[in-house]
Amino acid sequence: MLDAVIRQELLLGGRRFSVQLMRWFYAFWLVAQVLGFALLFEFELLNRLGNMKWISPTNRSSLPEIISLRFCDTFIVQQMLLLLLLTPALTAGAITDEKRKGTLEHLLLTELDAWHLILGKLLGRLAKVMQVMVAGLPVFAVMAGFAGVRPISLVMVLVSLIIPLIGIASLALLASVWFRQTRDAILTLYLGLIVAALLVLKLGGPLRYLNPLYNLNPAWGPSWILNHPEAWRRITAGAIAWGLIAMTSLTLAIRHLRSRYLNGLSAQVPRKLQWMSEDREPIENDPIFWRERHIEGLAPNPTLRRIPQWLMIALLALLSTTSSLMILYRSLTGSFNDLARALLQLDIVGVSSLMPQASSGFLFQGIVGMLVGGLIVGIRCSGAFIAEREKHTWDAILLTPLTAREIVSAKLWGILGASYWYFVAYAAPAIALSTLSGPLGFAYTLLWLGATVLGMYLIGATGLWCSVHATSSWRSLLNTVLIGYLGGLAIYTVTSPLILVLMGLLVLGLMLIDWIAGTNLANQGFSVHFSRLFAIASAMLLVIIFFLMAKLFLFRTQRYISERERTRRWYKDPNNRPNIRRRL
Repeated sequence: MLDAVIRQELLLGGRRFSVQLMRWFYAFWLVAQVLGFALLFEFELLNRLGNMKWISPTNRSSLPEIISLRFCDTFIVQQMLLLLLLTPALTAGAITDEKRKGTLEHLLLTELDAWHLILGKLLGRLAKVMQVMVAGLPVFAVMAGFAGVRPISLVMVLVSLIIPLIGIASLALLASVWFRQTRDAILTLYLGLIVAALLVLKLGGPLRYLNPLYNLNPAWGPSWILNHPEAWRRITAGAIAWGLIAMTSLTLAIRHLRSRYLNGLSAQVPRKLQWMSEDREPIENDPIFWRERHIEGLAPNPTLRRIPQWLMIALLALLSTTSSLMILYRSLTGSFNDLARALLQLDIVGVSSLMPQASSGFLFQGIVGMLVGGLIVGIRCSGAFIAEREKHTWDAILLTPLTAREIVSAKLWGILGASYWYFVAYAAPAIALSTLSGPLGFAYTLLWLGATVLGMYLIGATGLWCSVHATSSWRSLLNTVLIGYLGGLAIYTVTSPLILVLMGLLVLGLMLIDWIAGTNLANQGFSVHFSRLFAIASAMLLVIIFFLMAKLFLFRTQRYISERERTRRWYKDPNNRPNIRRRL
């Protein structure tokens, strides 16, 4: 029975081009790294030879050994990070994909036991991860030979990387059993791994054996410091720790597979406590907007929706206030007595002079707020239409007299409306406390708050576009993040010359103020505060880019719903292929 599940997983995995694409991309990335290390070595050698006071300890004959050592050190770290990122993404959908397609109930009705499904899924998904992992091993083996790494150390590297792979894959399967959507399982697992990694690095002690780099450290380096027995002891301890995690996760997954699926079919909504509940506004004329704002809210899954909105708003306001106060505290150059005296006299200029670097802190806070706010809205919007398909309500919405534009607008503005009070809770303390940092910090805060609003608008529109095209929540979220952030960064890089144009307009505005008020702001702003003008112009350019890209994605989403969802076409229908019919 177990081989049937494994064979099915390997068969389906072999049809997916994404794994093959990742293998080729990873191999290309490793070759590019080798070339990059070679160019860096040549650059360093030329710099040393160009200075006659330096006697270079290396020459071009040392090129293979040096770049191989650098590559091997980098390879181990990036291989571990790749496994941490790739294993949840390829494994956490093992059970949730079956739930989404409605095939899990058929599997549970067969003669397969729960442990057949879990272990078969585990081995099949591990094979996909190993396909990507093996792509880098030939390059690593060749470079390790040039670097003089012993074969026993190579074996230890392979064992140290495989052990946590099994543990993380087991945790991913447990998350796949507990959650309904692949997106929720992967995000929860990523968050848990980040917290666990911070605890391991911070606390140390016995938790260090969960760190593959710590276990491998005695077996890596120059030959005179190698201690292979100590390395084997650490690897064995790490194998025991990860083995316990894997066994516990698999046991829980096998035990709760049927019960969690049956509980999901019942769809019983847990009741909130009386003191935690809040009143909802009455239903409006736009039911989709009302449902997205007051029922679904900003939380991507039912578990987070149990947390009352007022509690999250209070926590966000506290976090924003604490962050702003920490910025002011770390940039304080005078004493607290001087600060208190200036505050009592309402001397804002004097207060800002005591904290000259606070504006940079508020600039960084604004950028982080924009990225985090866009990510939260993107997670929510990336599952907007997929959730309707999974609940079998999408066809009912399409049968209503609502146009595609009304459906898309109601979805987007309902989700953005749910984030209104959260945005106010973040923005109000930031604006109030940024006034103490001077006009520059206040301007940074306002500009990046505007960029945050339009960034959320863009990521939301991107998420809706990906959601209406994708077939799974995780793929939709991944496309949303890649298109929204990497695509936005690429467009920002291409259009970066426009920053100089905006800076010129800012200088012209300052010159106009100088001509009216008799000040010298233009000269100081362009010659002394060039970086500040660049930051302001960058925020203005991002606002323009966000607005135009959001309009494009919304238009494409509405067009897709009108032409593909409401009008279902068979792509082989001769009536939809006029060129072929005319040719015949």
